[in-house]
Amino acid sequence: MTTTHTPGPWTLETVRTSVGHCHQIGPFPGSCGRKVGYACVYVDGQYAPNAQNGNEKELLANARLIASAPDTAAERDRLKTACEAVQHAIKLDDPAMLKVAGTLVDAALTPRQSRGVSP
Repeated sequence: MTTTHTPGPWTLETVRTSVGHCHQIGPFPGSCGRKVGYACVYVDGQYAPNAQNGNEKELLANARLIASAPDTAAERDRLKTACEAVQHAIKLDDPAMLKVAGTLVDAALTPRQSRGVSP
């Protein structure tokens, strides 16, 4: 079974709600007649930007993790490609292919910021 996700980038925005606030992630394809939809990590209680309590910080961290899913999937795919190249080069026992595979691995392990990709 193949599962796909909504292509990124996904944004993260904190919005007020009637009972607190929501870390809104998306946009995603809409439903119920709406063109777009969002996923929310809800935080009950008074809105306090930059709150230092553990619950608020953890929920915001979780929302950031969810919002980074498309980028994480792209990184996974890059690493998979590099690993496959190494496996192929090892099977061929070809020094030139091993060098190319090593270059792919180096590129795959280069931090995103060094490649000009924003965090």
